Amino acid sequence: MHGSARGLFIVALALAFFAAGVYAQQQPAFAGTVADAFKTLRVLMGTYASEPELPLPAAFASASDEARACQGWGGVERGPLRAQVPYLYCRTALPRAQVAAARFEFPDGGGLDSPVIVQGGPHRFRELCPDRGCLAVVYAGAGEVSHVYPWRPEALEAAHVGARYPYERQPGWSFAEAVFPFGLDVYPNGDLLVVLHQEDAFPAGAGVARIAPDGQPRWFRQDYSHHWPSIGSDDLAVVPGSRLGRSVPVRFNVGRHDTHRNRAMGCPPDDLHDDYVSVIDGQGRLLQAISVLDALAASPYNGILDRVRELCDPTHLNFAHRLGPDADDAPGLQPGDIAISLRNMDAFAILDRDDYRVKRLVRGSFLAQHSVRHLTRAQFLLFDNWGTDGRNGPTRLLRVDLATGQETTLFPTAATPDAWRPAWAVGLGHIDVSPDRRRALFTDMDYTRGLEIRLADGQVLAIFHNLHDVAQIPAFPPPSTEVAWRFRDVMTLAYAPAARP
Repeated sequence: MHGSARGLFIVALALAFFAAGVYAQQQPAFAGTVADAFKTLRVLMGTYASEPELPLPAAFASASDEARACQGWGGVERGPLRAQVPYLYCRTALPRAQVAAARFEFPDGGGLDSPVIVQGGPHRFRELCPDRGCLAVVYAGAGEVSHVYPWRPEALEAAHVGARYPYERQPGWSFAEAVFPFGLDVYPNGDLLVVLHQEDAFPAGAGVARIAPDGQPRWFRQDYSHHWPSIGSDDLAVVPGSRLGRSVPVRFNVGRHDTHRNRAMGCPPDDLHDDYVSVIDGQGRLLQAISVLDALAASPYNGILDRVRELCDPTHLNFAHRLGPDADDAPGLQPGDIAISLRNMDAFAILDRDDYRVKRLVRGSFLAQHSVRHLTRAQFLLFDNWGTDGRNGPTRLLRVDLATGQETTLFPTAATPDAWRPAWAVGLGHIDVSPDRRRALFTDMDYTRGLEIRLADGQVLAIFHNLHDVAQIPAFPPPSTEVAWRFRDVMTLAYAPAARP
């Protein structure tokens, strides 16, 4: 009897799946929803296929597989090469002498309508900044260099203002060799606001600095700032940052200890990444430190604290952005409210500009997103890393309308060539929007490039290839130094001040 019941159940289940399949064939929208749901499940279970290697442009073509191979660190623990080039790198077949000419590609044969700042770092752009490399380079027109910001780590370390946060660092640790730029934004006068990270230290966030056009720092706050900063029209910046368990000392190995557990988050208190939004004025003074956890706990959306992906890094704040002047055209929003991207909650929130309470918590089909940026009125643009658009994803640029709830994939589209599709940007991504809100720059670190697209139709206008000459980096042995290398690097592309209102 028991066996018969089980057999009937299996038959019924098979008939149900058959009926669902027939219905799905007749209802394309339903079929897409099912496909998206299964893709999301595969992502969350870690079974999604790894991304294919992106084909190189024709100028890089080579018969040698080795010449196109991307390399990681494998078992390398530490050393001079890792300190100088902390991310993945990929050998090309392009002669090193052709690096500068090959960085920009314009598919439609045009050029840059507005100057673009490209972030560099230690040993990047050495042909332009021979000493230590360029912190950033400004490009214009058909890819001509119009300005460089030299990388000056010794001057940066000496420009510290305010209190120093405690760190744990390895023996022999060196600021000049271990610290590198992670993200930046641009002041109207051309100064850069740069968030810094570091190798072989805990926490990874090394602070935030304002850098003049000659590369000299105006100030440096050695705090736990991380990810990308954002500057408003009044020179006030909002910067993601953390405190460790609201107390020190910190521990180098996060999650190693399980005593004195935090009852709210299930994490040891001194291992908890307690994310803050720092409001900093143009002189480097901290005006406000907004606790993301406190704001969520005090909001009607506090139930989301029970549904986080990582107990010791519950929010993973990766971007904060103040809403623009037309936000008051949208119900419940005001210019100056702050949008914050919470990666590990698959959500973004809107904080009130006056009391920093959570006004809205927004979730959708996006997953592990970055760079949630106000676009216009109730519309927001975000870099959706693990998105569920089965036709034009997984990684995509997504527009979310808070007034209607509608989600629209702006890039890639059905017309996007396969070579330009971001197949799988697992962990990072940044967006900048042109002042006229018609174009966007975004970085696709996993594929070593940045793109400019037209928001109306997703047309690719420009591609920046993150190519560098490594001949002056001592740890790179010849003959590998005879060709250009492209770096899977943390990178920012931003519109330069000349393009800003």
